[in-house]
Amino acid sequence: MIRFESLSMRQRQGSSCCWCSGTPDARFPVRILRAAGVRLYACACCAGMYGLGPTR
Repeated sequence: MIRFESLSMRQRQGSSCCWCSGTPDARFPVRILRAAGVRLYACACCAGMYGLGPTR
C-alpha cells in the first residue's frame, strides 16, 4: 500500500520511485493516486517485483 502522506516530495513529483526512492522509469506509471492528479512512477526493479507492465 502506498500512503501519499508518507511519500517524499521527490516521490510525489514523480522524480523518485514511489517504493524505493530510486530512479523512476516513465514506462512504469503507478496509477493508484491518478484520480488525485498525482503521477507516481516505479523503477524497473520495483515494477518487476510488484508486477507492473511497461506502458507505451
